Amino acid sequence: MRIIFCLLVLLAGVLYAGDTNAPSRSSDITVIGWSPLQTFYIEQHVVTPNEVRQVWLVSSKNSKDRRLLYTHSRSIEVFFSDDEHWLIINDYAGSNIANVLLFRQRKGLDYKQVEDITDKAWQFVAIKMGRKKRPDFDHEYAEALRWTDDHTILLCLHGHTDRRNFIDDWLCLYDVNSNTFSTDLDKQNKQHTTLKAEP
Repeated sequence: MRIIFCLLVLLAGVLYAGDTNAPSRSSDITVIGWSPLQTFYIEQHVVTPNEVRQVWLVSSKNSKDRRLLYTHSRSIEVFFSDDEHWLIINDYAGSNIANVLLFRQRKGLDYKQVEDITDKAWQFVAIKMGRKKRPDFDHEYAEALRWTDDHTILLCLHGHTDRRNFIDDWLCLYDVNSNTFSTDLDKQNKQHTTLKAEP
């Protein structure tokens, strides 16, 4: 009986380890946010012993229903579109770099990364500056500030090498449907403004 019991325990461990929806052993678990429609919440797990950080999406109706979204080593932010069809991750991968990753919802908790828009954003900066090549800084940061609607992201780019070579808080918009950048904030603001006529 003891042998049979030991075999069952070992089998359970193998099945658990093979389940991609089962979190690894963690030293710290933190809820870092909710989706706009409260469909699910976001857990961050610090996995021992190497302190890797896992980001999980967890159903608000059933905590056993979960998906591993992303793994990182430092710090991240997650922003959902209001309809939850898209999400953005700001990955602060190092003290000198930050990247913007775009994910699209396939079904329910299942999101797939479709693009890292960081390099494209810096290339767009170069085009607007009339340069042939994108800026090359020692420190480069691309960050999503928020979704302005269900398909448009407001981005901020900043970077520097020295006092004579830097960009500070350069803003642009990215449309995830058309995969295009814009700096037309006036057009964006008009689309989001409705005022009754003045008397």
